[in-house]
Amino acid sequence: MNPITKHQKNGTVEYHQDGIIKKSYQDNVIVISEYNLEGVKLKETFQYKTTPLGIETTHKQVFKWNIYSCLIEKSEYKNDQLHGEQIFYLSEITFTGTERLIEKISNYRHGKLNGTQTEYQYQDLMRRLINTKTTQYKDGLKHGEEIQINQEGEIYEKITYKNGIRHGKAYSEEYKEHYYEDGVIVSINSTYNIITRSSYKRNKQFKS
Repeated sequence: MNPITKHQKNGTVEYHQDGIIKKSYQDNVIVISEYNLEGVKLKETFQYKTTPLGIETTHKQVFKWNIYSCLIEKSEYKNDQLHGEQIFYLSEITFTGTERLIEKISNYRHGKLNGTQTEYQYQDLMRRLINTKTTQYKDGLKHGEEIQINQEGEIYEKITYKNGIRHGKAYSEEYKEHYYEDGVIVSINSTYNIITRSSYKRNKQFKS
């Protein structure tokens, strides 16, 4: 289906005949808006190109909404791969007003998780924050600490990862302080028990 092109004072606008997709060209930025059959905008992409060191690079910033026009996602891309920040918002309409509550915020580099990812868990209609989980990533794998915090702001689980495998010092309400080596618990130190590697070296259920 051929698009309809209109020239406006602030740039060129291209409409598809079904009215679902609209492109606008403003300076060096292309804006692509996508609508459903009821005319509700569900997605908008801002796209531009740069040529660092003579190599052409495409950058995108993508926004998505649900059918109630609530923002549910904001993502950054480089050469069609996630690169930069990606945020997911709660899709439900809440009693918190127009403020959008973040459900998960991640950082990417060339399509892989890299850096900090934080997830939020809410409860009841007031969307009270009851759990926060922060995880460190490197090249798409968990690498560093993963920490879970309850609604009182207390740490109830902390695990250290190395290249996607549990490795190093950890803490949980069940085992208190314990240690992993290549995904296997090698020791547990708590008020009630001290268990060494000999009890766990053949137990594969602790593999990450």
